[in-house]
Amino acid sequence: MSFKTDIGEMKRRWKITLDAMQKDGVDCLVLAQSELNCPAASIYLTDILPGSYITYILFSKEGVSTFSAGPKGGKMAIPYDFVADSLVLPSIQSSTYSTYWFPEAMANVIRKYGFKKIGWCGMQNVPASVYKYFTENLKGLEFCDFTDTMDEIKAVKSPYEIANFKSCVKLHDEIIACVPALLKGKPTELELNRALRAIADDAGATVLNVMLKADKARPRQAGYAPTKETSRRIEKGDYVQVVVEIAAAENIWGECGRMYTMGFEPSPVMVKALEDNIKLQDLCADMSKPGAKSSDVFLAMNKLSEEMGYQPEKRFAVHAQGYEIVDRPMWVAEETMVLKENVYFASHPWCINDKVIFSNCDNYLVQKNGSVRLSKTPREIFVIE
Repeated sequence: MSFKTDIGEMKRRWKITLDAMQKDGVDCLVLAQSELNCPAASIYLTDILPGSYITYILFSKEGVSTFSAGPKGGKMAIPYDFVADSLVLPSIQSSTYSTYWFPEAMANVIRKYGFKKIGWCGMQNVPASVYKYFTENLKGLEFCDFTDTMDEIKAVKSPYEIANFKSCVKLHDEIIACVPALLKGKPTELELNRALRAIADDAGATVLNVMLKADKARPRQAGYAPTKETSRRIEKGDYVQVVVEIAAAENIWGECGRMYTMGFEPSPVMVKALEDNIKLQDLCADMSKPGAKSSDVFLAMNKLSEEMGYQPEKRFAVHAQGYEIVDRPMWVAEETMVLKENVYFASHPWCINDKVIFSNCDNYLVQKNGSVRLSKTPREIFVIE
């Protein structure tokens, strides 16, 4: 449990969400959270950080209702007044005998307040047990998927959130700035990973990923460490790709990634990949403005990438962030959201062909005339002497 968000900001979120619910005739939202990378809208609406076990949440005009694991009959300590109910039970994912304890308790709250229309919020997070119990036992109620509406709400950042995201990006710049000094010590991949994690932890990161890969002929895409391969010492002649993804204060995410060479100037092919990658990022930034479709931007980026001789992107090369490491809108062909001012996103397109693999990673903010790059780390290949 954590409460760091300004109460005025929380009240703003509650109001705009309740207004949207009222417009759609939704009485109550159902959420579930059990991990920090993609907790749907649960942290956004409650400021409750997930633990190891699932926490269930009902959100309505009555307030926030929480259902979590712990001593039977207890309550979760929530330091604000907008609380309707709280129940703690000794039930976790592995205790199959208690599969329906929380769904039953939540259903009792729904009946108590006479809710008629229930909105699922983040259906990919809601367990089958909750869906099954509700639809089989709450007869006469209407159910809908409120996720799209909630995604639209939380995608647009408030001035309070933007200030926090800028601080998060600054932290990433500061951590990436430590990489050259660490590389001069010729660490193993595992040692570099651990060193960056320690720096991030000391800086107050709540969750973090460090992805890196060292190789000679050409760098491979950064991967999660540690693995058995990470005992290899980084040495002269290596390309090193480092990507840092951190949930900083208030559990908001950012990213920053750069390429390093150990004791040599990058090849002309790699330098061209850097220049081309910047062109892809800049195209995305210029096109990503209010009213644009991120799907259109994605298609334009892929067209340019192929024209420059690289393979088309097939993953989330550009995506929004917030309390989720990958959030909507996503710059993919299937995305339906239209961009709005103050959407915050990470941009890391890859330039990949049979000769090179290259990517920078930076954070941006959608503004009226296009997106501005918040990351201050220079977009270059850093040579470690």
